[in-house]
Amino acid sequence: MTKMYEYSLDWQFAAAPDRHRQQSPCGYLLALRLGATTALIPDITSPAVFDQACGSYPGLGPAYDAGTQRMVTCGFLERLGWSGATSDPLRLTCQVSAQNQRILQAAMPMASDEVAELKFWLIDYATSTPETPGGWYEAAYPMGRWPTGTEGFLKGRLAWSGSAWAFQVSDEGTAVEGTKTRMFACDMSIEPAVDAIFTLFGAKTKDDKIVRPWGLMTK
Repeated sequence: MTKMYEYSLDWQFAAAPDRHRQQSPCGYLLALRLGATTALIPDITSPAVFDQACGSYPGLGPAYDAGTQRMVTCGFLERLGWSGATSDPLRLTCQVSAQNQRILQAAMPMASDEVAELKFWLIDYATSTPETPGGWYEAAYPMGRWPTGTEGFLKGRLAWSGSAWAFQVSDEGTAVEGTKTRMFACDMSIEPAVDAIFTLFGAKTKDDKIVRPWGLMTK
């Protein structure tokens, strides 16, 4: 099976696309809620490069401000991977603010493995050719419950790695280029729960689109 998601992203471009000459894929963390009490804050504002009027992601909501053409998010995606198999984990590396880093570190050690809500949105850029016009297109996002998917998020549980859950937050930050603002890496591996099936959207081009189920359902 061809991998559904296999992205390694320059999150510095998402943070400040106006500082770069070449268009690059952008990934945004829109929501992350662990258990009942730990939720990230949408505290990062960055220029938008995609007109949501041309998109279809049902979970974007207030993260995109059409009036100011800005994104307001919980962080930037650096890596996103998924084999495409229904039971295989999603693997994410995100860059989050110092405030959200403190929120996550305060929750450790985790009291449970519950991922109560995850929203992400990845867009890619196609270069124009004589045959096809280029431009931005939506490349990856969770649609919601299978098969229709309208909620725009998924639920799952943290994967187990060795003697702990596969969830790490960096102590050392990396500065956004040209600023003193520091971002902190957050790595996680999320497995499907056993009581729900969700719908994940993916696209390799503007026209090559696919949706696949992710999750398990026990009787």
